[in-house]
Parts: sequence; C-alpha cells; structure tokens
Amino acid sequence: MENMVTNSDNMSTALLHDYATLREIGEFYKEIELSLPKMQATEAHQLDDFMQISEYTKIIRMLYNASYLTKDFSEYALSLLGNTHFNLGLTAGLPSGFTSSHKYGVWKNNGKTELHDCDIIYHQGKAYLLAVMSQGKDEYELANVIKGISKLVTDRVQNKIVSKAGLIDYCPVLDVIEVG
Repeated sequence: MENMVTNSDNMSTALLHDYATLREIGEFYKEIELSLPKMQATEAHQLDDFMQISEYTKIIRMLYNASYLTKDFSEYALSLLGNTHFNLGLTAGLPSGFTSSHKYGVWKNNGKTELHDCDIIYHQGKAYLLAVMSQGKDEYELANVIKGISKLVTDRVQNKIVSKAGLIDYCPVLDVIEVG
C-alpha cells in the first residue's frame, strides 16, 4: 500500500485486485457514492480506469475530513500522501511555508501522456484543495504547466483570497489541459 501511494505505482495497485474483487470495489464505490470508474482496454491489453476530477477530489476530502475512515487511519493515509516521491507539478509551485499531501498519477497510452495531481495544500494552519488533470505529449511539459497553476493559486492564497474556514468548499479546477 505504501509503495502504491508514495510512488503512485500502478503495479502495486494491480496487486490489490488479488485481494479485492471487482464486485467488492464496486460496493465500495457505491458506499461512498461514487460512480464506478469507466474501464478501457489499453495497448498492453490491460484495463485502465478513468475517474472524474470531482470524484477524485471527493476521496481526498473524505481523508481530510475523516468522514469514511477513522481519524487515525485518515491521518495515516494523509501522512503517506505527504511522503509522495513526486516533486514536480503542484508541489514544485509551492513557496516556502507551504506543505502538501498529494496524489499524482502518470499514464502513457497511444502516444498521449496524462499527468494528474491532486493536493491538499497546508499554509498557516489552513488548507485548500487543488487538483489538475492534464493531457499532452510530454510528462515534464505537463508538470511545468501544473507547477505554473500551483504558483498562480498559492500567490492568491498568500494574498488571503482563499476562505479562512479551513479546507475550502469549492475550488475551480481544470478538467484537462491539452499541452503540445
């Protein structure tokens, strides 16, 4: 589990299917009121799942609010997300004094690369959620675009435009950015 989260390792994720059937996964999605991800065959004849950004962020919010897992398990999951080994994208755009717990993913298929990054970003005892899903040809170019978005948002946070209540209820997100 740790390798799956900290390295966004798709092979580790695939191992979970040895322990959880598609039916059990479907029941979990139904329980947390998410639609089952759309499955699509890839070039390697593996199944790939697709999730809407609103559903992706819902799972992250559930961890932050400890609304599905216990507080201890939610904190443990967030600590794993805080130790992710990916330092490009949203985290690269964070200035000093900002930290994050984030889930990222890179997927390459049919000459396209997708880079998705979803962070709970902490600053001065408050937190906000920022998620970007991008698609293009080059992973590093996508990471630089996401870094720019992160910098733009953190500049606004530093200017106290984000809610003072804690994790903001709504943050405009970009569904897909086509780069290149």
